[in-house]
Amino acid sequence: MIFFSTILILWSTVLFAEDCRSSISELGVLPKKVLKEVSGMDMLGEGKNAHWYFINDTQYGDSFYRSNYNYSRFDKVSIKGVLFEDVEDLSVGKCFEQTSCLIIGDIGDNDLARKRYQLYYVNHPSAGALETGLIKAIHFKYADKKSHNAETLFTTPSGDIIIATKPGHGEKAGKTNLYHIPYKALLEYKAKSEPLIALYLGTLDLSSLRPFSKNKHHIITAGDMSADGQKWLLLSKGSAYEFFFSPFQLKNPNFKPRAGIDFRYIRLQKLQQQEAIALVNGGEMSFHYTTERKNKKENQPILRGFCP
Repeated sequence: MIFFSTILILWSTVLFAEDCRSSISELGVLPKKVLKEVSGMDMLGEGKNAHWYFINDTQYGDSFYRSNYNYSRFDKVSIKGVLFEDVEDLSVGKCFEQTSCLIIGDIGDNDLARKRYQLYYVNHPSAGALETGLIKAIHFKYADKKSHNAETLFTTPSGDIIIATKPGHGEKAGKTNLYHIPYKALLEYKAKSEPLIALYLGTLDLSSLRPFSKNKHHIITAGDMSADGQKWLLLSKGSAYEFFFSPFQLKNPNFKPRAGIDFRYIRLQKLQQQEAIALVNGGEMSFHYTTERKNKKENQPILRGFCP
């Protein structure tokens, strides 16, 4: 028994040697009355001139929120001509004629009942504006012709959309499927066209990457990719994962991510129901994350994590 315990301790030490125990600091709080169920965030710009976008986990809404860099002011921005079904995430990304725009993912489906899903490409609102315009609404389906629940969407530098699934009602936690929609297809999409197809990239078995963790560490709720595409983050209900390989490598069935080389596990200060994360632009090697509000008496903190 002593021998077995010693081996287990040594194995655990090696397995967890590449963890990042993130340095955490609080940057601000979300306004209680408006951002009650924040499920996505991203950053536009760099430094003190940057600002942040947030989206509520919203059904039948038409708005997102914008804050200044230090989270001291929040504005609600409506999108003309939009009605969400179940939005879950957003991303700043490459956008047709514009340099960039805001991309909102209407991708939630807890009951696994939807026939198609939407992406909304939206103009960046001008300073102080409380309304902005829709550039393009894009409908899509999944390549396997099944319904999937998802809370995670991010864009690659080339403009491809990456979607990571989350278990719906009755589905087992542990594995996350990644899908992508090529930018060329997004660019060529016309109103009233047939839905685009989200192509299967591969599966991340988080229960294998982190075998001794509880299920909450295997359920993905948000994600982001760096502006240069060199790394990407996935947030879970209890922690985060930082990856250093292209998601397209998952197309190779023989590819197995290696701890400390292809990915590392990030230990976080766990929040009530953390569902939003974004990398900080400009090479800071940091990220911000926050949570839905579960307790009316508590503020939703916005935290900065740092992993050198």
